[in-house]
Amino acid sequence: MCDESRSHGVGSTENLKRLGENSDPGVTATLGSITQGEQGGVAAKAENQGVTYTARTPGAAGNGIEIELEENRNQIETTVTENVANRTVLIRLAGDPVNNIVSVTTVTDVVSAVNDANLTLITASGSGSMIVRGVSWSTSGGTGVTESVDLTIDTGANATGTITVKVAGVDHTVAVTAGQTAAQVAAAIAAQLTADGVLGYSVNNPSGAIVRFTSTTQFMDVPDLTVSVN
Repeated sequence: MCDESRSHGVGSTENLKRLGENSDPGVTATLGSITQGEQGGVAAKAENQGVTYTARTPGAAGNGIEIELEENRNQIETTVTENVANRTVLIRLAGDPVNNIVSVTTVTDVVSAVNDANLTLITASGSGSMIVRGVSWSTSGGTGVTESVDLTIDTGANATGTITVKVAGVDHTVAVTAGQTAAQVAAAIAAQLTADGVLGYSVNNPSGAIVRFTSTTQFMDVPDLTVSVN
């Protein structure tokens, strides 16, 4: 991801550009600073019956790990196995064959069994004497580190014409109409760049006069995005 020690040229006069000088729509814009996502990403989790299962690999790579708890009254002790290739974890719950009880396994028992197994896919946390029953579900919610940079449109269009937005050396032609507000110009730019495609970034208009470029690369240092308009 972004090395914050690098200069992004934030606030310098070279980042203030006039859009569409040839057709004179009179639009101006300012390129903002790169914002880094949460360092390390967010690990995927699954929570059920007092136990939290957390993917060892942070980010989206930890999503979709299937965890199955299996009841068996003849199971003497709680055991845990995993299939890394298939991204599955099977927890066989201890039962009580004498009293015909399918599970006598507590939250603390499950957590201990999972962590003692030193799995590649997940860890577990939680404690308590509540009896855990058979169920199956998957981890979710994992997200990775991303960077974004905002292009703020400062003025609307005072004439009909086209503006050129250059992103990472590639020209994108955007049509504007006289009387469009800065927010409308921003929406037009975001729509055109999304249609054209910007390698390594998604582009949207989150609000107002903002055009946001968000890196689609996770856990890697990405080059500072250069955007110029003329």
